Amino acid sequence: MSAVQKTVAKLEKSCTELPAVFSVYMHSYRPVVSQEVSLGALDEADNILNVGCGAMPFTAGLLAKYTDATIHAIDKDSAVLTEAQQNLNRVGVGDNVKLYEGDGTKVVGDGSIVSEVCDVAVLALQARPKDQIVSAYQSTSDAPSKVIVRQPRSIFEETYDSISTTEATVDSVTHLMPTFDQSLMLQV
Repeated sequence: MSAVQKTVAKLEKSCTELPAVFSVYMHSYRPVVSQEVSLGALDEADNILNVGCGAMPFTAGLLAKYTDATIHAIDKDSAVLTEAQQNLNRVGVGDNVKLYEGDGTKVVGDGSIVSEVCDVAVLALQARPKDQIVSAYQSTSDAPSKVIVRQPRSIFEETYDSISTTEATVDSVTHLMPTFDQSLMLQV
C-alpha cells in the first residue's frame, strides 16, 4: 500500500469515528455520484454492483439515495463491512444497500455470489485490477453490461490502477477530485 493509500485509509477511518467529519467527507462525493448516475442513466429499475466500497461506502450510499435502486456493495476486506453497515445506517440507506465480502474479479454480479443479477457495475478508484474485473464481466453471461470506472489522475497512476482497455468506452465525465478526474462508461 502506497503512502497516499495509507493516508486516505487513515482519513476514512477517522471519518468513521467522527460522524460530522463523515458527513463533510461524503459531501465531496455528491457531484461525482450525481454525474455517474446521469452518465449511466441509472434509476430504480437497475441492480447496481459497487466494487470496492470500503468502510466509507459513499458511492453505494449516494447511489441508493439518488436512484432508489438496489445496491450491492462488495469489498475484499471483511473487516470493513461492519463499519460500512454502520455508516450506511447513519445516512439512512442501510436497508437499501446489501454488503458482501468478495473479490471484484470473482463477484461479477451474475447472481452467483451477489444475491441478484446486476446490470450495472461501478468500480471504485481503489478497485483493482480493473482490466481483469472488466474482462470477467465480458466473459460471463448475465454480468453487468454497463460499467462505470473511475480513472486516477496521471500523477496517481502508480498508486491506483487505471483501465487500459478503453475501446468499450461510450461516454465519460470529468471530476474535480484530488485523486481521480474522470469516470468512464463502458458497454461490455
